[in-house]
Amino acid sequence: MVLSVKKISLKPVMFYSLSENRQLESGLGLTYSHYKYTSSSHDEYEHELNDDIEINLPRSGGESKKDSALGIVASIGVDYNLYRNIHTGAFE
Repeated sequence: MVLSVKKISLKPVMFYSLSENRQLESGLGLTYSHYKYTSSSHDEYEHELNDDIEINLPRSGGESKKDSALGIVASIGVDYNLYRNIHTGAFE
């Protein structure tokens, strides 16, 4: 089974100063995802007298699907300035 995902997001972030060391961050944007899924299977046989000899035979068929999705991404959080350009925060 192979799952391949390509994703792009565009989210501008706005800042609002709450105090000298704290600021509120909020963002709202769009995200686009493209998914591709493929699968296959095979039968595995072992020799009855010697387990080291194995034979793999692929089965016909399998599955392959593609899908795309458009979504919305949002975030809000508080950022705290510890020292000059060192920040920490909590975001949702």
